[in-house]
Amino acid sequence: MMGNKKPIEIKAEVVALLARLSGGSPKKWLDRQIEIAKNNPDHHVETLRMIRAAMKDAASGPENAE
Repeated sequence: MMGNKKPIEIKAEVVALLARLSGGSPKKWLDRQIEIAKNNPDHHVETLRMIRAAMKDAASGPENAE
């Protein structure tokens, strides 16, 4: 549920979810998925890259919150 969350809170939740789904590093998992997506026209490489970039922003701290 999104409600009235700040973008940094949403980013942190996405990072936590990907960590659980990947069983390890979300960044490594996304890197693998990006490589797989490059060979499949049905996959959206740019979306995966944007998620990875958002995670990087979330990890860098509150100064990049919005």
